[in-house]
Amino acid sequence: MSAAEKLLPVALSMANEPMRTPEWMTAAEAASYLRLPSVKALYTRVARGQVKALRLGRRMRFRRRDLDALMRP
Repeated sequence: MSAAEKLLPVALSMANEPMRTPEWMTAAEAASYLRLPSVKALYTRVARGQVKALRLGRRMRFRRRDLDALMRP
């Protein structure tokens, strides 16, 4: 049995699981999650008050449920 044949059941079971995302995300993760073109685009939205962020010193963290709320109509 080849390595690919051994991994096929694992890959198929993973495809059926929902994607797990962390409760809190970095700016890069949040920008990717929102499908923004860059982290700078995310920071612009934070500065405009369009996106909520938690500031931890010089760093920002973004809560998944806040980002999900932005994507709802």
